[in-house]
Amino acid sequence: MDRTDTFAGANILSIAVEAPNDMLGQGPIGAWVTISLRRDGILVPMDRGGNPSFNPILNANDIKDEFNATDPVDDVKNYLQPLSETLQRHGYPLDEATAAARTLLPDILHYDRTGAAEYPNGRVPTDDVFSTRMIFMTHGQTTPQRIGPHDDLLAPLPLPRSAQPLIAHPPSPRRRPSPAQRPTFLGGFRWSAWSGPSA
Repeated sequence: MDRTDTFAGANILSIAVEAPNDMLGQGPIGAWVTISLRRDGILVPMDRGGNPSFNPILNANDIKDEFNATDPVDDVKNYLQPLSETLQRHGYPLDEATAAARTLLPDILHYDRTGAAEYPNGRVPTDDVFSTRMIFMTHGQTTPQRIGPHDDLLAPLPLPRSAQPLIAHPPSPRRRPSPAQRPTFLGGFRWSAWSGPSA
């Protein structure tokens, strides 16, 4: 079967948050993204995610919007049964489906800073998370796609001056950290869309 990279030649935009490991405290952390839209002065949840491709691939269409409007704290209670049923339809026996579903719920991206960042321990832009998700969903009945990671990643663009974070003591460009001292990419953050003040 011929494999086609559907994203070849397309711009894929990402927001990545980096933090020094020592700011993360001790032990593993969990992170997720929320995107909200301001409507009538209220932030309305529109999308959320922790594990890549979770809601688009694993959740049934009739619960996707409900899932996006909730927080991970209720995931096991609300989505263990539907996710287990989805996994059973794709080849998992009942007991294995429930156990596998529990490895993804709550839907947060786990990161243990004592290990290398590579999905499912965090995520880096070149991780083949789609293959990982499809192999998981089909109980190992599929193989990884034969499309390697993109080698055309661009350097991050600088933020406009108005969006720069406030830093009490800006870091000196002459004292850039060595690769061993650089923070590890987490792959998760909490973000809300803001429409700005009305004119």
